[in-house]
Amino acid sequence: MNKSLLAFTLAISLAFALVSPSVAQTPIPPRTITITGQIVNGTPGGTVPANSSVLLHAWDEERETVMLGGTADSSGKFRFDNVPVQDGWVFAVMLNYQNMTFLSTPAEAKPETKTLTLPLTIYESTTDSSTVSVSQIHTFLDFVPGKLTVGEIYILSNSGDRAVIGGLKLANGKTATLQFALPEGAQEVNFEEDDPNRFIITPGGFADTGSINPGKGTTRVTVTYNLPYTSGMTFAHQVNQPTESVNVLLRTDSGVTAAGDEVSLLTTRTMQTGETFNVYTTNSRSPGTLIAVTLTGKPNYYVPPATTNTTTNKTNSTTTTSSSTLVPNTFENRWGITVSAGMLGAAMIVAGIWWWKRNKDIEDEQENENDDDDD
Repeated sequence: MNKSLLAFTLAISLAFALVSPSVAQTPIPPRTITITGQIVNGTPGGTVPANSSVLLHAWDEERETVMLGGTADSSGKFRFDNVPVQDGWVFAVMLNYQNMTFLSTPAEAKPETKTLTLPLTIYESTTDSSTVSVSQIHTFLDFVPGKLTVGEIYILSNSGDRAVIGGLKLANGKTATLQFALPEGAQEVNFEEDDPNRFIITPGGFADTGSINPGKGTTRVTVTYNLPYTSGMTFAHQVNQPTESVNVLLRTDSGVTAAGDEVSLLTTRTMQTGETFNVYTTNSRSPGTLIAVTLTGKPNYYVPPATTNTTTNKTNSTTTTSSSTLVPNTFENRWGITVSAGMLGAAMIVAGIWWWKRNKDIEDEQENENDDDDD
């Protein structure tokens, strides 16, 4: 899914520059596809609203690339023509129903793709959260001077046939769906979410007011925060829902090691941001138990990128140049605090896409094995 839009644009510009003005050029039309789908209600006895407004979205590895509005017909069918596309873009259709947001099964555009079909299932609602569990928690650990920067992705599943929303009364009188714990001393808590009102900070953690749709891994919660860092500290917090697996990702060049009674190194993974992580795994967790990882070592940081400073007068000129190198155990900010948060967020998005594709491949392999067994 490497993107070459910039290289493509430069190549086109160069080609036009080298062509004689007397030669007429035929513009190459942008590549487009057709996207269709059908809305269905997955709750027994549920109905499909007629003439609903739908939004088509597409993303590459870093950002949203397409957003188009449309309307489904009386039977719930929708169609988008002449949709711009590039290889690797992931498309999905969104619909709001009874104050809940539903997203179709994502589909990836490939070189041979001319049409995509995006089935969109909606559900009736319930306030009963007993069917909700956490399929995976991906915890990213990074460092800025004196701080441990944490990013966590919760992948939520719902084994019921209704979307779960509300049902949890907070101390401030507001209604939420689930509560999540944060480590004691967590600071600068932020959420990666378009709706600024979805999450509410609560004593000891935060609450999610959004809905959790039926199915495996249907909802994602992403939170980032900072903790004071000292070598030998234990990163720990409670989990409030039954959790199948926890992955802790630590940069291989960080100079810090992770350990714990139930923590083991699973693999090393290089993300498409170019950053390489050690991936540690812990056992499943019951509600009320802890994620606990002990971190040891002084973080390595990079000196800021190469800079050139030149001072000139009538008698002399001075040029100073510095290059970016890995400097162990110094409090040089690796990217700058603001940039570091952005890099961490980008890494989390890429990892989320990687895990989605990885799980999809596993599911496809299992389906093929089942088909072979049936034969």
